[in-house]
Amino acid sequence: SYPSLEKAAKKLGAFRQIIDECTALLDTIPLPEFYEEVMIRSGYAAMLELKNDVESRARLENIRELKSSIISYMENTDSPSLNGFLEEIALYTDLEQYDQNYDAVVMMTMHSAKGLEFPHVFLVGAEEGLFPGSRAIGEPEEMEEERRLCYVSMTRAKQTLTITYARQRMLYGRTSYNLRSRFVDEIPPEFVQGGQRDMSRQQTRSAAYSGGFGNDRGDTGLRPERPRPYVMEKKPAAAVNYNPGDSIRHDTFGVGMVLSVLKVGNDAMLEIAFDRVGTKKLMANYAAHHMKKL
Repeated sequence: SYPSLEKAAKKLGAFRQIIDECTALLDTIPLPEFYEEVMIRSGYAAMLELKNDVESRARLENIRELKSSIISYMENTDSPSLNGFLEEIALYTDLEQYDQNYDAVVMMTMHSAKGLEFPHVFLVGAEEGLFPGSRAIGEPEEMEEERRLCYVSMTRAKQTLTITYARQRMLYGRTSYNLRSRFVDEIPPEFVQGGQRDMSRQQTRSAAYSGGFGNDRGDTGLRPERPRPYVMEKKPAAAVNYNPGDSIRHDTFGVGMVLSVLKVGNDAMLEIAFDRVGTKKLMANYAAHHMKKL
């Protein structure tokens, strides 16, 4: 009907077909499965995988992580729907509309925080595999870039910086167990308040660290407070050696096979392909408490 769109008519028709198919599918399957279908039918995820550059990998991780948001939305909503989820997402304020005089918490990515400063900053998700990301582990250049980004985010704080990490979290639609980020352990002890620095990373994974930067007198030195007690039952590390090809059973992830073993100090990072949940990277000393060889 429109000569100027005649050449694009075939592509537009294919796009409309995808929309019609997804519309019909929406009422037949749950939202997480529907989201997976949209990714498959649109070919967007496959396109990013083929490009395989840094930007495409970052976008791919973002669209996968969106599934976690969908699952969280469904768990906290009585009558979940696609429209309801989209309305909730739309409530997130664009950073460009940020008003420094407005009394509210501001959420942003580390990249978006460049050039900004706040009295109090919370750095959330300081865990191995998340920050630094799993792709940076074992890659010196990428690790330094992650470390630089961590420094940028920390220095956004004018008075206090609070760093948190979770014992377990849902990531890309799956529950994972990670160690505390190495970036937390690299902070000099005199700048840390709270938590127990003399415990192992496995034992302190639930603690939070916070430090103050300066005060009203212009004093930039930090005076650590007495550490708050943090007690966790200490389990002896299981003396188990893992090798590529070993078959294992994990309490949470089920049956899998060890693909690779990377020595890390007195520990080792295991890359394991699980039958149900795909490939995961686990630290051997901690994982040994939750899995056994077959």
